[in-house]
Amino acid sequence: MKVKLIKKCAGLILMINYLVISMAFSHVLAQNSSVKVDVKTISNTNLNITIDEKQNKSEQVYAIHVKNNTKSSQNLSKINVTVTPKTLIPNGTTYVVGSDEMNRREGYAIRTQTGQAIKNNDNNMYLIFKNSETDYILVGVLSWRTFLCQIYTEDGIVHINGDGDGKQLKTEEEVDFEKVVYMRDASWQNLLDRYAILIAKENNVAKPPKVNWTGWATWDFYVQYFLPEDVTSNTNLIVDLGVKPNIIQIDGGWWKQRGDYFDVRDNIQGGIKTMVEKIHQRGYKAGLHFDGFRASAGAIVVKEHPEYFVHNDKGQLLIIGKDPVTKDALVSWDFSHPGAQKYIFEVMKNARDNWKVDYFKIDFMRDGLLARGKSYLPVTHVERYRMGMDAIRKGMGDAYFLACSPNFGVNIGFTEATRTGPDIDPDYEAVKTRAQSNSANYYFAQQIYNVDPDYLVLRNKSESNDRDGKKPSLTVPQGQMWANFVSIYGNARLQSDELSLLSSNKKEIIKNNFDLPFFEKTIPMDWWDHYKTNSDAPNFYLARGENGDICLALFNWGDTDTNFKISGFKKAASFKSYLGDTSFKTDGGNLSIKLKGVESVLLKYEGKQTFDELRKALQLSK
Repeated sequence: MKVKLIKKCAGLILMINYLVISMAFSHVLAQNSSVKVDVKTISNTNLNITIDEKQNKSEQVYAIHVKNNTKSSQNLSKINVTVTPKTLIPNGTTYVVGSDEMNRREGYAIRTQTGQAIKNNDNNMYLIFKNSETDYILVGVLSWRTFLCQIYTEDGIVHINGDGDGKQLKTEEEVDFEKVVYMRDASWQNLLDRYAILIAKENNVAKPPKVNWTGWATWDFYVQYFLPEDVTSNTNLIVDLGVKPNIIQIDGGWWKQRGDYFDVRDNIQGGIKTMVEKIHQRGYKAGLHFDGFRASAGAIVVKEHPEYFVHNDKGQLLIIGKDPVTKDALVSWDFSHPGAQKYIFEVMKNARDNWKVDYFKIDFMRDGLLARGKSYLPVTHVERYRMGMDAIRKGMGDAYFLACSPNFGVNIGFTEATRTGPDIDPDYEAVKTRAQSNSANYYFAQQIYNVDPDYLVLRNKSESNDRDGKKPSLTVPQGQMWANFVSIYGNARLQSDELSLLSSNKKEIIKNNFDLPFFEKTIPMDWWDHYKTNSDAPNFYLARGENGDICLALFNWGDTDTNFKISGFKKAASFKSYLGDTSFKTDGGNLSIKLKGVESVLLKYEGKQTFDELRKALQLSK
């Protein structure tokens, strides 16, 4: 059934109330919610609002349309939506703010309670509320085509506010606000699965390709200053470990200036094309990094074509930061300009067709949404961003596209894969933080994106030298923790240390990591016990392997020995460690394991229950 209401009034307030919905829906009133929309224009002019509602037993989806029925053009300033459950969400209700981007702390997942103030109230994905162990509500956004939304809860209701960004509507012109969904389920896991399915359907996203990456990358050790011989030597060394890589990733810093992407640094003899040829000769795919939405003000393309970039109100280039290498000011591409679109298209096409790059890592993507200046066309920053994404995607053709530093929503449908946590650093606090951040986005995997946890790094100070761009401090147990997480999460295992400096036991960790099966779905089973801080990673994961394996993974992130008990097994089962000969058995439906401080274990399940049965039944206590 579709409900369509139109109302004109001062303040532009429109409400759909569950009482006006046909009695045919009386059996789903427990799921019901009401929606209120308030639209503001720069001139405070009233506009028409239409809401289409689709409701079934599982969820309600609201499509909100704004039409300019006046005799002159209007510019939007705010679109404010409130979603009110039939029973208001009481203060003290535990809820999780869903992660909406890789790199910004305010974009991480966080667990809190209604009535408490939080910093990251500008999330634009979802909120999930825990009414009880068998009653959960999710309110979220399903599209990110024109506006970015701010989702937060207050006074028992959920607010979804969109920045109108000066969006211009001509007379009789209509714009769609982003679709909003209200869902309820007895299982929080089911809610996130259903949410991912709805996102994929709304955005016409095919399941990502079945591909797993193993190899080596330049970034974590050498940062911007790698040389071709570093790539050659580390490629030889990783093969010497007895593993089978399939990709070598050339990361950032190969250019002279950000934005000038047809040329390379003088000390990269033969350029990227020669480097890629050598990688291909070894039988591997070649990856290449681009800073896709920023350029250095000193770049040739900026000097010759300043019209390709966002400007401020005074007509000057809008400065969004400083280049860490050249110290030049950074500017933002204006991809509403056809010249900018053509340029970035040709950059990608050259890398794909001429240099033969197979795998594109486009980085600093969120910066393309931060530039709130003057564009060539009167579009929102989201529309401008997506114009750039369209040009980038078309330019690289059939190559693999990994989004880095992204806002997750706006990239859906453009990329096969996304990083889901911040850049890893070779220290233990970073390991815990990255494990938490990645875990929060597990529901993307194999439904919306392939998920990438970032590079496998293991080194400490004694395994470093003066070319190291980081300050490493990982012990063997700490490195093993990160390796075990990378083993169970995502489809990428790319090493990024200087391999000649690693100790033999660190090299053994790499070999074991590459030899383990890949897992297509990994659930943080103790989700609701964590996410209280930025480094409060889950302890218990259940992973389903592409080869049919079921893995139980336990992580003791703390310093003290801890006893873990997993309960809920309906049938007797045994377990064998993937990394050694240790074995375990259930006792009375329970599995008990003692882990030392900073210790983890990956266990292969050998029993009769299915993955779905286990993920519904198992619980952790410690």
